[in-house]
Amino acid sequence: MKYKKPLNLNLGCGSRRIAGTLGMDAIKTDATDLVHDLNKGLKMFKDGEVDSVYAIHFLEHVDNYIFLMEEIWRVLKNGGKLYVEVPFFAHANAFTDPTHKRFFTISSFIYFDKNNYCNFYSSAPFKMVKRKLIFPGYLKFLEYIFNVSPMMQKIHEKIAFIFPALELHFVLEKWGG
Repeated sequence: MKYKKPLNLNLGCGSRRIAGTLGMDAIKTDATDLVHDLNKGLKMFKDGEVDSVYAIHFLEHVDNYIFLMEEIWRVLKNGGKLYVEVPFFAHANAFTDPTHKRFFTISSFIYFDKNNYCNFYSSAPFKMVKRKLIFPGYLKFLEYIFNVSPMMQKIHEKIAFIFPALELHFVLEKWGG
């Protein structure tokens, strides 16, 4: 298939349109450009054809998370970026939606990080560019404390049920391939 360049995907777009992206979802909405069950992968795209991928509150819904991460890695150009937002495991929102199949911590994506010792679960090496805890409005000041360093982010997880973050934001860059 021919797609407009640059090719930026918005996976699991739901009703959320991101300007300059091709919205993909299993359900047709005003934001969906391509109806497709993403649990089946991204076979319609060639290796290295995609400039960036957005997975905004989507990865918690997929059946086979590792398979989809490998598919995203496959279709991204070298240096292409994956932008992820997911609910934080300790926040009530992570448990509220009955379609959520997994929960995420600040360390969930290190298993795909080329520099991490436990990156052997997947053949999709990414470089961790950014990871950030996002807090609800009344706890927003905690972002300045707990996003100072990866160590502070890990410390937050020890008290996460007292002061839960709302969500996590990650930027991963395709490495190798």
